[in-house]
Amino acid sequence: MGRARRTAAAAAAGLALSAVAGRRARHARRAHALACRLDTPNVDQRIEAARTLVDEGLTVSASDLLLFVRTEHEPAVLHAVARAVREAPPVTRPSANVRELLLWSDVQLGALPTDS
Repeated sequence: MGRARRTAAAAAAGLALSAVAGRRARHARRAHALACRLDTPNVDQRIEAARTLVDEGLTVSASDLLLFVRTEHEPAVLHAVARAVREAPPVTRPSANVRELLLWSDVQLGALPTDS
């Protein structure tokens, strides 16, 4: 009886892990598809695409957003992205990319304290 329970528990855990991995993969594919929309020459469309990418979640989109803000030169776009990042829901255990994106946002918005 104990062995059957362990087998059933292992099968259930495997199924749950598979579902979580599949969900993460779908989110990553969706974020990448949204990131492809950042290449438009229209400023308003780039702002909207970046905001939509932030709405997908910083954990999923941080690497794409970092690449975008490193290559974007339009101040209005950078400011809009920084505000969207700052207003995004907090991440419980941020990755290095999320931490870097949040720091960039603080610098962009002038929210960091200055040394006196």
